[in-house]
Amino acid sequence: MCDPAYFNTLLRIREDGFQEVEDEHGGGSSDSGGSDGDNADAIIIARKSAVKKLKVTKEVVLAREELYNWRHEHATARFGAGLVATHGSHLLMPDSMIDRIITCAQVAKLPDLNSLIVETGWRQDLAEKYGMSLLTVVHTRYPHQNAPVPRKKKANENSVPSTNTASRVMHCSVCGGERHNRRSNLCPMKQKSSNPAVNPAKSSLHQAPAVLSPPISRPSFLAAPPSISQPSDSTVPSSYNSSSNTLPPFYQMLLQRPLLYPQFPSYDPMQRPL
Repeated sequence: MCDPAYFNTLLRIREDGFQEVEDEHGGGSSDSGGSDGDNADAIIIARKSAVKKLKVTKEVVLAREELYNWRHEHATARFGAGLVATHGSHLLMPDSMIDRIITCAQVAKLPDLNSLIVETGWRQDLAEKYGMSLLTVVHTRYPHQNAPVPRKKKANENSVPSTNTASRVMHCSVCGGERHNRRSNLCPMKQKSSNPAVNPAKSSLHQAPAVLSPPISRPSFLAAPPSISQPSDSTVPSSYNSSSNTLPPFYQMLLQRPLLYPQFPSYDPMQRPL
């Protein structure tokens, strides 16, 4: 059977999201004003650490499996197997809290029980009863290490000059000189090419007068067509003249007979038939 005291526990939450802490006489929260305010203990509210979102890796999957087994074991011992089978083992601790524990353990934010309560917001009574057992499982997977102390530099390390401090020197691609390029006026090759005393061939080309060539007459594209002479009787073969004699008599008669066209009566639209 489950513990009735667990379900009878009521947590009163203020509007700002923090739990109210009752004093010894049960007269309300300790931060409420009253005559006995001097005897009440001061409440120090610690904030959660800002850590990055959990990335699921193989190591995280193994850590989840270990914490799920631990949660199922202690939830069964506290609430009973029947209640855990019905509602699940998250009655003891939700899945989001397990992910928060793994996220904080990766960056060494869970050194003790107090930090576990602050980072996860777990109930005080459950944390005091099961917190040390939980931290043992967490530290087995993620051993807690103190922040590394920055190593002090030795004197001889500071005296070694750096080889990468020298800046890159510009080189010319034409003459190979330094501190100028091929477009700069400092390049000796550019000065040599632009000086007429050094390069007389180039200067003579600029000083030579232009020679105009004589105009070229355009050819006439519209030439007269060649004359075609009429063929004479001597050039015509004799077979052409005797072609009519070689035709059959029927075709010769057709050639000699005049063509007869059909005659159609004229039609006058003004003359209507009676």
